Amino acid sequence: MIIRQENKNDHRDVFNVIEKAFKDVKLSDHKEQFLVERLRKSSAFIPELSIVAEINGKIVGHVLVSKLMYYTEIG
Repeated sequence: MIIRQENKNDHRDVFNVIEKAFKDVKLSDHKEQFLVERLRKSSAFIPELSIVAEINGKIVGHVLVSKLMYYTEIG
C-alpha cells in the first residue's frame, strides 16, 4: 500500500471511493463525496492534508483534514 498526497488526477477515483464507502450507511445523506469537492474549492482546504491510499495503482482510501473556525460567545 502506498500512502501519498492526493493530486488532481485522483479526484474522480476519490469521488467514487467515498460514494461507495457511504452507499449503505443508513445515517448518511449519501452526499459526502460532494462535500469533499466543495472543501477542495474552499479556503479551509489544506492540499498537503488530503491523502490517498493506493494499492496496485488503485485508490482504495482517502482522508482529508481541513481548517475549522470555532466561535464562542462570552457573557
